[in-house]
Amino acid sequence: FTFDAAERLRYGNTGFGNACIAARNLLRNDLGTRFIQINIGGWDNHTNIYGGALNPANANSLGRQFDSGLGTLIADLKRDGLLDQTLIVALG
Repeated sequence: FTFDAAERLRYGNTGFGNACIAARNLLRNDLGTRFIQINIGGWDNHTNIYGGALNPANANSLGRQFDSGLGTLIADLKRDGLLDQTLIVALG
């Protein structure tokens, strides 16, 4: 579960991005993994949804983390030939 700086940067340099790297590595190793769950945290914002110093985990920030991490994961799985046998379900 050690990732170099370049990999972290490609995936957005966040906890969610690191989880996507770990998921990719599990699938690459082909050890029979059947299910991987990744959680970005809470999307339940009632105030300061689009910004503000009081809410650094606002919708814009969470959206960027999600897009960067999941988008790079999908691209890597496609490149590795693993996307055809992988079901990705994203819920919010």
